[in-house]
Amino acid sequence: MSRTHYRIIYNHDGGTLMRPFHPFTSVPFSIEGFVDKTIGFLAGTQVDAVTWTLGTDNGYVAAQQGPGRAANLYCHKTEVGERFYELPPPFQSKIWHLHAHRVRTMIEQGYDPPEVVIEHGHRHGLEVFLGFRMNDLHDGRPVERNTPGIMGTDVPMRFPVFEAGAFNEANIRGYICKLKREHPEYLIGEHPELTRLCHIGFDYAHPQVRDFRVALIKEACQNYDLDGVELDFLRHPIYFKPGEAQRRAGLMTELVGRVRACLDEAGTGRGKQLSLNIRSLPLAASAALGLDIEAWLENGWIDGLIAGIDDIIQLPISDDAEKAHEAGCSFYLSLKVEAAFQQLGYSREGFRAAAAYAYHAGADGIHLFNMNALRDSHDYGLGANYDFSPLREIGEPDALRFSNKHYKIDNLGVSHRYIDSGAFHEWSESLQDRFLRSEMGTASARTELPARLQEGTALALHFCLSDDRDEAAAHGLTMKVVLTLRFRDLTGGDHLIDLTLNGTRVHRTRLQDEYPLRYTVEENLDPAVLTTRQNELEVRLERGNPDVISELWLNDVEVLVQYVEP
Repeated sequence: MSRTHYRIIYNHDGGTLMRPFHPFTSVPFSIEGFVDKTIGFLAGTQVDAVTWTLGTDNGYVAAQQGPGRAANLYCHKTEVGERFYELPPPFQSKIWHLHAHRVRTMIEQGYDPPEVVIEHGHRHGLEVFLGFRMNDLHDGRPVERNTPGIMGTDVPMRFPVFEAGAFNEANIRGYICKLKREHPEYLIGEHPELTRLCHIGFDYAHPQVRDFRVALIKEACQNYDLDGVELDFLRHPIYFKPGEAQRRAGLMTELVGRVRACLDEAGTGRGKQLSLNIRSLPLAASAALGLDIEAWLENGWIDGLIAGIDDIIQLPISDDAEKAHEAGCSFYLSLKVEAAFQQLGYSREGFRAAAAYAYHAGADGIHLFNMNALRDSHDYGLGANYDFSPLREIGEPDALRFSNKHYKIDNLGVSHRYIDSGAFHEWSESLQDRFLRSEMGTASARTELPARLQEGTALALHFCLSDDRDEAAAHGLTMKVVLTLRFRDLTGGDHLIDLTLNGTRVHRTRLQDEYPLRYTVEENLDPAVLTTRQNELEVRLERGNPDVISELWLNDVEVLVQYVEP
C-alpha cells in the first residue's frame, strides 16, 4: 500500500461544472474553461493531490423555494448510480436544466467529467482521488425549511418532505434518488433526537445500501485511472438509527474492507497501489456514530486519515494523529473553507493559523474542503479573481513559523451565525448534540463558546498557539499579540470584565451603554504569558451598576499574532 504524504489535498465538490460558469454571468462554459477552473489554477501551489467528488451537489433551486439540492444522483458515466444528466424535463430551476445539459453535452462529445479531471490532473503532476459522500443529505435540505431561523430561507415550508415513512411529493424542491423513493425502508426515518434533515439519510444497517455504495466505488475503480478514493464520512455524519450505531459498527467495518479489496484489485491490474483516504470526525466521535476507524487503521486499510468538522479550527487531534502514525497512515486536518471564510474574514492570516495549529498537533498536511466557493460572487465568496494565495503558503510548516496568524478560539463557528445563541441553549441536549454533528454544526463535542456570563462567575477558555516568543527572538523578531473578545449585552447594565491568562491578570475594563448593546474588547498581550502548549483564559464578570444586574453573551475570542523587526 502507498504511504504517500501530501502537503495539501484540494477537494472539489463538483462545483466547477457550474461555478464560475453560472447562467447569470457572461462566462461561457467550455471544456478548456472547466479544466482551468478545476486544475489549472493549482499550478505553482503546494497542492499535491485533488479529490473530485462524484455526485450532483453543485447547484440549488431558486431562493424562494429554499435550498433544495440533489444527492445520490451522478454526473459521470455510471451503470450503478442514477444519472442526473438523463433526467427528463421539465427541471425545477434553470440552474438544474443548464447543469444537466452541460454534462450531457460533455458526455456526448466524449468527455466524461472525472476522466477529464484525472487526465489533466496527472498532466499537472497531481494525484487524483475520486470522492464519495457516504451519506449526503443535501436532498433533505428542503425538509428544514420550516425552521428559517436555522437554514436562513426566505419562505419556510409548512410540511416536511418525509413524514410517517413516506415522501410528500408536493413538498420536494430538490431531487430524491430512485433508491430512496422506491425503498423508504432503507432510510434512517423519523426519530425525536433527529432533525428532519437526517430522516432521509441511508441506514447502512441494510445490506442493499452497503452493496450500492460498494458497487459505485468498485465501478469507478475499474473505469478510471484514479490514484485512490476518498470516503467522506462528514457528508453527513449519520449512518445508523439512533441507539443502533455501536452494535452495527461491524457492518461499516466490513464495507470499508470491501472497498480496500476493490482498490487492491484495480491497482494490481494496473501495476500500482491505490490509496484509501477517510474523511471523518475525530476517532472518538466517529466511534459513537458506528465508525470503528481504529480497527480500520489496525487492519492497515487506510493510507490517509483526514479529521475535520465544518469549521472548528482548534480541533483536538493530537491523539488521533499519533494513532494514525502508529499504523503507518498519514494524517491531515480538514478545513471547510466555506465556514473558514466567514469566521476568519477571508484572511491569509486565518488560513496560516489553522494550518500552523494542525502541524503543531501532529498533522502531516492540510485537506481543504469547499474552497472553490471563494470564487463565487461577492455575496458569498470573493469573486472570480480570487488568487487562492493560501495554497502557496499553508503546505509548508517551516514557512509558517514566523508569519502573521489570526487564531479563532473554540466556538460554534458558522452555525451560530444562523441561529440565536440564546435559542440554541434552550433546545434539548439531544437536539443540540445532533445539531452540532449536522452540516450546520461544527463540533464533535460541546464547544466552550458562545457562552452566557453571569455576574460573580468566571468562564475558563482553552486554546493553543504554535508561535513561540523565544524562538522568534532568536531569529531577530518580536511577537506582537492582540486578544479580541466580542460580547452581546443581555441587560443593558454596566459590566466589569476581568481577564486572566495562565494565572496572570492581563486586563480589567468597564462596558457600558453602547448601542446596539454589543461590545468589542481588545488587549495587547505580553507574549511572555503565552505558551505553545495549552493556554487558559479566564473571563470574569462583575456588576458595574449596583441597580442593574450584569449578564452577557461572550460570542467570539480571537488572537492575532504579528511578527515585527525590533
